[in-house]
Amino acid sequence: MPEKEITLPKHALAVTGVLWRDLEATVSGVQVSRLLLTCSDDKTLRVYNAQDYNLLHTFSTLYIRQWHTLTYVASQGERAIVVS
Repeated sequence: MPEKEITLPKHALAVTGVLWRDLEATVSGVQVSRLLLTCSDDKTLRVYNAQDYNLLHTFSTLYIRQWHTLTYVASQGERAIVVS
């Protein structure tokens, strides 16, 4: 079986965390059964539909004035947890 390569656009700096999550949910009006979450040194968390890799939502922490970075993403139940 040939490998499939997907390039996900949007992060401006290094991706520091990736999470694949099976979850029946509606995100930004789209029904999904699998999510891909990524966090990055660009201070954003991005939520993708892991079936078609469309970007569903971007959470930004640019409003935080002190130096920080997003380093790890995990899940607990239906919640995503990001460690800064």
